[in-house]
Order: sequence, then structure tokens, then C-alpha cells
Amino acid sequence: LKGRTLPKAKIRTPKPKAGWGRSMGWYYEDPSINYEFAVKDYAATPELCLEMIDKIAATMKYQGLDLFAYPGSWYDGYISDSYNVHGHAPDFLRAFYERFDKEGLGVVPLINQENHPVPPGSLTYDMITSGDVHATVFNVTATGLPDCGIVRKPSLFNICHPDAQRYLEGMIDLFVEEGVKHPSFRGVGLHVKHASLCWLGLITSGYNDYMIDGFTRDTGIKAPVDRRDPKRGKAYADWLLANAYEPWVQWRCRQVSGFWVKIARKLAAARPDLKLWINNIADLDPIMDRFSSPDYMRRIAREGGLDRDIFAREAPNVIMSQTCLPADYRYARPGWYYATEADFECQRTYHTKPYYWDFLEGAAYPLVHMHDRYWESHAGDVNRNKDPALRFKSKWFKEIKWRVTTLNAPGPYAMEHYAVPMRFRDILGFTKGGYLVGTYGMEDYLVPFAQAFRALPAVNMETLPGGGEFVRLRHVDYDGRSWFYVVNTGVESACVRVRFPEGSKDLVSDASCAGDSTIKLGPYELRSFCAPSGRPALLGTK
Repeated sequence: LKGRTLPKAKIRTPKPKAGWGRSMGWYYEDPSINYEFAVKDYAATPELCLEMIDKIAATMKYQGLDLFAYPGSWYDGYISDSYNVHGHAPDFLRAFYERFDKEGLGVVPLINQENHPVPPGSLTYDMITSGDVHATVFNVTATGLPDCGIVRKPSLFNICHPDAQRYLEGMIDLFVEEGVKHPSFRGVGLHVKHASLCWLGLITSGYNDYMIDGFTRDTGIKAPVDRRDPKRGKAYADWLLANAYEPWVQWRCRQVSGFWVKIARKLAAARPDLKLWINNIADLDPIMDRFSSPDYMRRIAREGGLDRDIFAREAPNVIMSQTCLPADYRYARPGWYYATEADFECQRTYHTKPYYWDFLEGAAYPLVHMHDRYWESHAGDVNRNKDPALRFKSKWFKEIKWRVTTLNAPGPYAMEHYAVPMRFRDILGFTKGGYLVGTYGMEDYLVPFAQAFRALPAVNMETLPGGGEFVRLRHVDYDGRSWFYVVNTGVESACVRVRFPEGSKDLVSDASCAGDSTIKLGPYELRSFCAPSGRPALLGTK
């Protein structure tokens, strides 16, 4: 990218709904943007940061995207001068807001955090062996001990403790205070993986005394456990999971989801268009129990405290997001993330099952996130060879030492995970990314999809009959017009016979569409239309 400009994709957008349109964007799990866009010194100064942001804005508009989600906090806390992971410029979020205000793009700071600040010495061997740890913010698990890990285990800290909730609420207050005056600030996102501070993570998490006392107080169910036992967390877990599993899960959801409902309402009070984005990434660690079963996705979310029904009923400004992993079948192997060969094979087509997307049911704003797997290598490290005779000596060799490469399918197949979720329900947002700009190289197919998708209003549409296994026609009356789209969610091209209402037009090309017409859709292709009134109909596909 030379200079700070690129050709812009021609995007038309309708009247927003509650300040939002349909969105497509980039999503960073890792605060790694400084390593991209060939900005010297990793954009560490305010001037270089602005150069980088200009290049980001230009690239997003070139690809037809409008939303940028990026960690405002990472593993150990709020990214700031005192915790400046990967060397961000001072006030880098403010720089994004100010530049993106002018560009008409949106920013959502993410909380991708595992730890909670505590004074040194807060957790000791004596506290664990005496059982005093039960009263603290440290999470007691089903082992009877604090037992955390970055994968396959929950956070070391319990979100239901008042200290954790005060801390998270205070962090969100910082994001709102900094962002609320900027139109580009669109809310706050939660990167909810298993070790996240933002939920309980696993059913093996959350067996502190105060959890059990609250459950007994609210339900009347009492676990017959000796409170003098320092490892009583294991006894709590054994009894509750055997005798009161569903009430226990429901109560946990009320505590965790109820807290986030409170935060969502606080965001809406700060500015009506602000949203709380909850990105459920439960499938990132499918070595857990019964991964291939139809109830896995919803069960795992609820066991960690995320209940889609609570959000749908009580917080209409929540973005409910489900993550998928397009490259996992090429990236992971049984025994690493997948416990069995059957689970590994299940992952290959799991996203094509309706129950994979259960978390989105009832969402006011359902969103799909594609988490990029990537390879890491030291191909550019001049000292990577142990033999000094084999090390690079050339002064001209200026490569970045550590290389990261996203795994994407070629051609139209890169769009599979955009289209397939639309087989099962209407989707209002898509994001993609992880460590890199994950959409590089997809422009020939991404831009037409973005043009058709973002031309539709951010209103959940009704699925109309017909279409067979792969084609879907959806429709809504909004803002005095009839809006509809046809999407091919299959890998083969499809000829679709559509009955268009009078006066229908293609939202991208402006071409008129009259009466009964046949349109050809390529693999994973989306076409969108509007008319003064009337309902379309699917007459057949082949």
C-alpha cells in the first residue's frame, strides 16, 4: 500500500436502524496491528500511528468494510502507557476515533482479558490449604483448587465476585468516557474464550462458597457438604452436577448474563446506539465434553454463564456473535484441540449444521465472526540457524524476523463461512481476523458480497418458502419499501427462478428486475433487491 489511499468500493447503505446498518469488518484477537501496513518503527509514535490508521481506513474502504474491532484490553489489563503490549502509540484508541469519525467507519474496543489485578501475595499456599481462598476473587474449580489455563481451563478469577465485576465495569467506563463523543465509537466487545475473565468459562468453574450460598439463597437447594473441608469445591461440584445440574446452570446464567445485561443498559444510557458485543468463542477448545453432539454449542455457552434467551429478552442492544474457525481442519489435529478422530472430522462440517449457530437464535443483531488460524515462523530471522556459517550476512536483508500467515481458501471458497450461516438464519454482521488482516486476497469475492450485504437494512428478515437445501430468499418491509435478498449457500452455482414485485431493482447495479426472472448465483453469492412494495417469491432452483 503506497501512500494512504486506494480505490473505494462503491457501497450504498439504507437508513440505519437504531444507528446501525449491516456491518462487515476486521476483528483482532491480538493487539498486533502495529506489525502491519509497512509503517516504520511499528507505528509507535503519534505521527506514525496516524499514518497506519489512514492505511487501515483506505484498505477497509477498498474491501467494502465498515467496522474495526480491536483489543482495548488484553491478557493482563487495559492497554495503556503502563501496560503497553506490542508498543502502541499513546492514546491510540483516540487516534482511531478521530480519524474514523471523518471516514465514516466504526471502532469497537474489545476486552480480551484473562487476569484481574491483585496485590502481590494475594494468593498463598496457606489460603488454599485452609480454604480461605473461597472468599476471594480467585476462582475455585471442581478440583477443589484454583486451576486455570489459557486453553481447556477457566480463568483464575471468578467474574461473580464483586471485585471482578467492579473492575470490568470500571474498564468499560474508561472506554465509554474516551469514546462516547465520537460517532465512530460503536460500543464495547467481549472476546469470550474459555479462560476469559468475562464469564465462568466451564462448568468446572465457580465453586466458591459465595457462589454456593447465592445459589442456595435463590433456589432453596442446599448441597450437603462439610464447610470445614478446605477442598470442598470438589464436593460442591460433584453433588450439584449429579443432583441439580439444570438449576445450577440457570443460576449461573442469571449471575453472568444478568451482569452483562446491566452493562448493556449502561451503554445504551450513555448513547442509544452503543452496543455490547458478546462474541462466543466456545468452539475454540473442542476437546471438551461431547463436542460433536447437537447441543454442544448452546450447552457450553450456558455452562459458562451466557444465555442467549436472557440477552434477547432483556438487552436489545446486545450483539450476539458466534465464532467459527474456517481453517481448523487444515490447522489442528486430533490430540491437540480435538480429543478424537471423530471430533476432528465433525469440525470439518460442523458449521454446516443448524445447531452450530444456536447461540444466535433470537438475537436482535446476530453476527458471525471468522477466527483466523495462522502459521508462525522465523523465516526472516537472520540468526535462526544454529550453525553460524549458515546465517545471513547480507546488509540488504531487512525482513521482519517473525512471520505470520493466515490460512484462507482460494477463490470463491474463501466466502464459504460468510454464506453458509445464512442458510439457517438472517445475519446482520460479519467479521474476520485474528492476528492479521484476514481478508487480504479475497477482494474479488468479498467486495461484491459486501456491496450486496451492506445495501440491506439492519433488520431481521423473514425466510420465504422454497430454495431447496442451499438457496434462501428473505424479505422485510422497512422504511416504506420492500427489501429482499437471494443467497446461494452452496458450493455449486445455482439458477434461481424469482417472482419480483413490480418496480424491483438490484441494489448494487440498479438494474430493473421484472416479473418472473431467472438469476444465476455463483458459489456463496449474495444478491440484494428492493421494490416500492410487495413480496417476492421463489419459484424454483436448479
